[in-house]
Amino acid sequence: MLLDDAREIAFRRRLPKGVKMYTGDDFNYSSLVGGDEQGYSHALLGIFDAIAAAASQALAALAAGDIARYDRILEPTAALSRHIFRAPTQYCKTGVVFIEAGTCWLNRE
Repeated sequence: MLLDDAREIAFRRRLPKGVKMYTGDDFNYSSLVGGDEQGYSHALLGIFDAIAAAASQALAALAAGDIARYDRILEPTAALSRHIFRAPTQYCKTGVVFIEAGTCWLNRE
């Protein structure tokens, strides 16, 4: 399976010290980026464009060590990501653009 968080974690743990793992897993990113006591994956995700404000807040919480806040903010976004990037994915970029445009319109001042 292409998006397999267990495989990514196993691979990440085999990397030499100092080598970063960039996840493109738009289904399991919250736990992969949040990490565990043995490491974490850096994010290289299409969904972050659509959820930029939430991702920014969540990553700031993670950087501050507030894992609970990170989870509260980012975990609910996974359902949207799974919907946008479900098979067939040929329309995913259009979905992200519509979300981004809608978010910009809603956040305008």
